[in-house]
Amino acid sequence: MFDNITDLLMWFAVGGGAMYLFGVVEARLLENWEFYHRMKPAVKKLVPIVFAGLLGVLAQSLVAVEITQFIPESVAAVILALINWYMSQSEYQRIKNSSYGVSTRIAADK
Repeated sequence: MFDNITDLLMWFAVGGGAMYLFGVVEARLLENWEFYHRMKPAVKKLVPIVFAGLLGVLAQSLVAVEITQFIPESVAAVILALINWYMSQSEYQRIKNSSYGVSTRIAADK
């Protein structure tokens, strides 16, 4: 998916990555906290928009100051490997649950 850290940061800045990241954080973390469910609906709609916007601005700022020149190649490789692995696993689960092996599950249910 991503060949270098700059591609990753640009995805966060302009490619919807910031909203995706906040959606993952919201689904896996915030939804498990009681205080989040007690928030007013308007606030719960505004929080992702604000934080995703801030993440996008932060990512664009990091690209502008060329932060990638300070990240060692070995660290960048590990970061990219983890992110690419996570992205591939979530896509694999989506495919698996929707179409992959459907005929086998149908046959097993009979």
